[in-house]
Amino acid sequence: MPVEALRLGRGAKRTGNVVLRPDAREWLATHGLERADDFLQMPGVVVSGHVGRNVSRIAIGGRTAYVKREHRIRWRDRYRSWLMGFGWSSMSAREGAVLRRLDKFDLPGPRWLAFGESHGQGFLLVEAAENAVELRSLPEMSTTLAERIGNVAARIHAAGVHQPDLFAKHILVNVDSGQLTILDWQRARHRTRIRLQDRIRSLASLRASIEKGVLDDTAWFHLLGAYLAAAKIDDGSMPPLDLFARQVSSRGEALANRPGMKSQRIRSVAQELIRIEGETVCAIRSVADNLSAPATIKWLYDPRNQGLPIPLSGGRIGMIRIGEHRRLLGRTWAAIRGKNWRAPEVKAARLLFHLERFGIPAPRLLAYGQIVRTLKRARSFVLFETTSTTRPLAQVDREAARLFLGRLHEVGCHLAGPMTADGPLGISGNEVVVSDFSGLCLTRCVTGDQVRRDLARLDTYCAGAR
Repeated sequence: MPVEALRLGRGAKRTGNVVLRPDAREWLATHGLERADDFLQMPGVVVSGHVGRNVSRIAIGGRTAYVKREHRIRWRDRYRSWLMGFGWSSMSAREGAVLRRLDKFDLPGPRWLAFGESHGQGFLLVEAAENAVELRSLPEMSTTLAERIGNVAARIHAAGVHQPDLFAKHILVNVDSGQLTILDWQRARHRTRIRLQDRIRSLASLRASIEKGVLDDTAWFHLLGAYLAAAKIDDGSMPPLDLFARQVSSRGEALANRPGMKSQRIRSVAQELIRIEGETVCAIRSVADNLSAPATIKWLYDPRNQGLPIPLSGGRIGMIRIGEHRRLLGRTWAAIRGKNWRAPEVKAARLLFHLERFGIPAPRLLAYGQIVRTLKRARSFVLFETTSTTRPLAQVDREAARLFLGRLHEVGCHLAGPMTADGPLGISGNEVVVSDFSGLCLTRCVTGDQVRRDLARLDTYCAGAR
């Protein structure tokens, strides 16, 4: 069913390829935000994202907002939007259309302010949920809150919105009022009627993404009861509570064992990056000022500086790896598939950021960047702070190393090759750490074969270590 991806609601104003929230139009204009380029060029602190797409926290007139940017709208994202009935639109416009529908039914999505695109880039601007925390960070969920979540989930489905990403980390709770805000709707879709299996899958995702210590069986039963009470008004064919609870729990248990879902339940640390010259350099806040000068940026991309140390503020010493990529085949193939090409150095940066997010002791990411010019060589770099190791792994460290490998597997990392005295693991004090990140691979799902292979490599290494 076609929906209004960029169609205007009553009173909305469109400037170029921008849709502005009617009751925020004048306020945005007073801060110079009217055209798509105004929104795309706003300075901010990157708080999450991937190559080609990220989320930045920004300040507008003393109020906090978040802007999601697509630095290159991929044709495959437009194609998927078209298949889902959103027209040939960007992910930003698609999510904006869903948020407008949530507005229409008074449902708790983030308050959208603007969305649009310009020169192949897209954006979505939403207001921050004030005084709110992630659902999974609560010590426990009350039955009242559980019932509120169940009721809201049923109302979302009644509005014809299927949300496949109903994860605990996407649900924010106001610590004073208990008001909910549900984030990340870029993969949601509109349907005339939400099928029972999709309802079960959404609720099972929520159950699998939160620890039982936060959401115990009693609160969970109240959540499902509230969901059914609201859903039966919309769809009288819903099953009885006992059967529905078994169906959702069975699906949730299967999802909970997936590595990606296990990482959802791990509380991660907040991470922020400063964008310099667009995204020519992305640096952590404490070193961004050291890397912002044009001469320094040029130095970061100069292959002659490969492996050199860089003194930074606070007594830090950064080590740099620089890549120069002449072949066009990989970039061309990525473009054909509608994907963003990432240099090996940028992939390494993502790995380091991932390890830090989940508290894995490893070299720390300081900055990264890549420059890709059509038909010219691409250049990239990663700047990091090394881990100080006191000695290589020994036989006595075998059990500790097995536990450490288990942590790596939980967050989607496995060994890239055999273990040696040089890495990728070592000992710092009495703790196992990642000493060489080039010996690790980041993947969506660590398979059983990869787990067994890593443990065999550890055993082989320890058998020959002293």
